[in-house]
Amino acid sequence: MINHEYKFTLTLLPKTGSASLSDHSCTKSFADNRRHYDTLPKNLQGYLKIATCRNPFSRVVSLWTYWNDRLRVRNLSGVEFLYFVKNYADMKSKIIRIFEEKEKIHFYTCTEGVALSTDKRLSYTDIDFWIRTENLQENFNTFCDKVGIKRMNLSHRNKSKHKHYTEYYDDETKEIVGELYKKDIEYFGYEFGE
Repeated sequence: MINHEYKFTLTLLPKTGSASLSDHSCTKSFADNRRHYDTLPKNLQGYLKIATCRNPFSRVVSLWTYWNDRLRVRNLSGVEFLYFVKNYADMKSKIIRIFEEKEKIHFYTCTEGVALSTDKRLSYTDIDFWIRTENLQENFNTFCDKVGIKRMNLSHRNKSKHKHYTEYYDDETKEIVGELYKKDIEYFGYEFGE
């Protein structure tokens, strides 16, 4: 989304705290329409560019929980976590086939997701500030201070019900997710178990 009043763009990526972040009055329109980049000015000088990210190992567990719930709503069988990861490409194709093409954003890295979410108007290298799920409230407060809006306590919306992400992985699935999300892991310095 873009907010011209406070001069910022905010790219909220799936399973990175986006539902909680969309509660604030200056970001609420995101919940109504996820694509506001058609009004993105050619010159973004003076605009703060913000996006969300999350440790990929944690994010994949959240994705697995989310998609199992969505499949079950359609009376389709969910899958075990190890199967989900070991068959990631097939699961992505199945979900896009059952739901919609736009759902592919869930399977992109955060670095790739910025370009996809903004119709390639922005790249991850354009982002001035990242709101990390792991430090959601603290980073949100920093965001508020940077753009000059009132701080508020975020609610924890759309919380997945699962154990700590480290309890789901074996060596093979750690390696698979590490390779799939290599760019995020390197760019943000994420590690397994942090």
